[in-house]
Amino acid sequence: MADLPAKPSLDHLRRQARDLLRAARAGDTTAAGLIRAVADALTLASAQLAVAREYGFASWTRLRDEVTARTASLARQAEAFCEASIRGGTGRAARMLAATPELARYSFATAVILGDAGRVRTELGRDPGLATQADTRTGWAPLHAASASRWHRLDPARAEGLLAVARMLLDAGADPNGRTGEAGGHGGWTPLRCAVAGAASPLITRLLLERGAVPGDHDLYLAGFADDNHECLRLLLFHAADVAQLARMTLAAPISLNDAEGVHLLLEAGADPNRYADDADPLSPVIYAAIDPAAPPNQPACSSATALTRTSPVPTGARPTSWPSPRAGPGSPCCCASTAPMSPSPAPTGCWPPARTRTGPRSSGCWPPTPGCPVASPPRSRPRR
Repeated sequence: MADLPAKPSLDHLRRQARDLLRAARAGDTTAAGLIRAVADALTLASAQLAVAREYGFASWTRLRDEVTARTASLARQAEAFCEASIRGGTGRAARMLAATPELARYSFATAVILGDAGRVRTELGRDPGLATQADTRTGWAPLHAASASRWHRLDPARAEGLLAVARMLLDAGADPNGRTGEAGGHGGWTPLRCAVAGAASPLITRLLLERGAVPGDHDLYLAGFADDNHECLRLLLFHAADVAQLARMTLAAPISLNDAEGVHLLLEAGADPNRYADDADPLSPVIYAAIDPAAPPNQPACSSATALTRTSPVPTGARPTSWPSPRAGPGSPCCCASTAPMSPSPAPTGCWPPARTRTGPRSSGCWPPTPGCPVASPPRSRPRR
């Protein structure tokens, strides 16, 4: 008795029955004996019954129903596996693959996401159009999936495979600036945005930029949240045409993380703190994004009157358009030692209010943040997508 494959195909089983019948009618005694063992006549129905019995099923109908159920179940698992491999940060995809190894061989999509370069090369050789064929359910093309895959983190041995897959897809005609459809969420995302968001991949980010991917403000913003020692952010800044004009909400990412190095990188590349914009909001100094506009109008921004030199205290929620440098020394509650300008266009220097930013919670301290400044590190913010 034969074992039904993990990924059975009803079409294959039908062909198996037709081939068996054809052989029996051509005089093959072994084939004829298999059919005669279950029926008297050499018919297609008899051949199908013989195939079903060979796999341990009482009838062709029961075999067909089992194949349909297995195929549907594995298809649903494959869809969930692909999504977990892109959006899940809990290791669910690794657990799914360990429990159902057949997922690795299920489809072209799973091969792309796992960085199975050999399988992808074979499939593209059969059908080059697969490289640009978007998934009808999610709207994502294979290059988006390879760029967003977390398997370079879940299993670092797969990183080079994912890079090879991305290169093959580009060689086969995939667009490094192609945008996702709206079907599965994250509509309008490019492969580059997929590569820098979530579990950022500097290897694929570099490849996409070398192949002509054009970074945008949103890409810079998401790269500011990446836990890759600013590798992707540096790559984007190097390839960006005009950071001064491009960067609008970009600075909000490192500021929300108290990431002084990220802020330095952006300002040195030309990001202007006076050109911050949040979606449809008008341009405003980036420091204003750190102030809660819902706070009481008479609430002071600093607990020390010496932190800012101003005729009256700056209320939390006020627009900081003309803040002078602080005169407070290292012992002041809100300010550290004096800080040097961070760029030709530095953000206003002054007290950092313990308010909530648009991108996450904020801690008390001074601005710009300096080494040794007693600023509590805020919890990592969730980037706007």
